[in-house]
Amino acid sequence: MSILIPNYNKVAYIRETLDSVISQTYTYWECIIVDDYSTDGSWEILEEYVAKDVRFQLYRRPYNRKAGGNAARNFAFEIAKGKYIQWLDSDDLIHPRKLEKQVEQLSYSTKEIVSVANWTSFIGKGIIDAIDPYQYCKSYSPHRWKDHPSNGIQLLLKLWEDNAFIPPHAYLISSSMHLKSGLWDENLTRNQDGEFMARALLESDGICYMEDLLTYYRK
Repeated sequence: MSILIPNYNKVAYIRETLDSVISQTYTYWECIIVDDYSTDGSWEILEEYVAKDVRFQLYRRPYNRKAGGNAARNFAFEIAKGKYIQWLDSDDLIHPRKLEKQVEQLSYSTKEIVSVANWTSFIGKGIIDAIDPYQYCKSYSPHRWKDHPSNGIQLLLKLWEDNAFIPPHAYLISSSMHLKSGLWDENLTRNQDGEFMARALLESDGICYMEDLLTYYRK
């Protein structure tokens, strides 16, 4: 399992994000963090976590790569060794059981299935137990996925019709599927996550959902 985090100037939030990684009940992970030359002191915090847990790996974006989060994500993927990829931005959170539950869900199939966990938005302190899932996410429901289709193109059509989106860290996807669908477009500066995930969904053999609230998107 590879958790891939791009970072740029997230000193106010990065500790909460990395603490949510350390708290995972599924322990067989590597976390690759690629910093895009932060200037706010977050690099020193990242060094602390690398010293604290050997599963963290810290890099700076290579000079010969284009600046921006997409290049940082692609570089992280290129050196990742995990069977599954957990994308995670450096200000978002994942529930302690996210990896455990989604890995178990995917293990039941021999096909290239995408797992999608329930999610909500939050503002302020990133303490998972204190987050009210309804406060900032009008679309949140404990039965969110009840009417969602089980294949990629139909899911994309439903998201289009509902004017909805799913944050990238709600997904768990195999690294082999990302090799088929292609990596992040480093020329895009808007909706790059939507474009990237659309290709992955179209490449998948199916979608499975988890109603458990496991993903927290910082607004």
